Amino acid sequence: MPRIVESTTLAHIKDLARTSNRLVYGMQSCWWKVGSPLYTHHIGSLPCGPRGEMLLETDNPMGFITAAENSVDYYGKHGLKAFVAAYHGNLLDDNGSPTSFKTWQEYNDLIDKQLAEPLGDDLKREIARKIYVPIYNNPALLKHQSGLTKLTREIADRIVAVIEGRRCVWTYDRVKGYWSTECGWGFPYVYEFDFAERQFCPHCGRRIEVKNAA
Repeated sequence: MPRIVESTTLAHIKDLARTSNRLVYGMQSCWWKVGSPLYTHHIGSLPCGPRGEMLLETDNPMGFITAAENSVDYYGKHGLKAFVAAYHGNLLDDNGSPTSFKTWQEYNDLIDKQLAEPLGDDLKREIARKIYVPIYNNPALLKHQSGLTKLTREIADRIVAVIEGRRCVWTYDRVKGYWSTECGWGFPYVYEFDFAERQFCPHCGRRIEVKNAA
């Protein structure tokens, strides 16, 4: 089952678009990418998308993105979120390779499905303990608005501490040119990951801890 990982944000895509004069996009799919296509069809070596779909292109990448921002309803329920999910590398197949859907509805359906996924049991228990500690220790906080404000702040701090305390270790295989992740996903396109900008794993959400960096 494909999964949306959002490895490249809209902000980063715009940075690429501002310095590029080429954007390619699928004729039979929603896939798109700033710059040159990475795939060629087995028949005639023509440029194509990740599933072999034929491509169109524009020499105005920022114009393409601006048009999308002005027509968010076209992309369905999740608007630009679905649009960005269709960008190269943001939808991965079961093997961790980029793939594409034919319709925007498929992207929206998958976004709905992933949003509905429950947190892992271990993370839920860990967060629950952090949330209820201040209530158990001082139930009087619930009686006053100022107490609620303080409690809200304490809960937020504890949730942040839980998230900050968890790591996803990324290990780089120099031979294969491939990042493997502790949460079980792999990302072959190393140059698309700016670890200073993307500090959290796009799959599991934990803070990235880099090992064996190139």
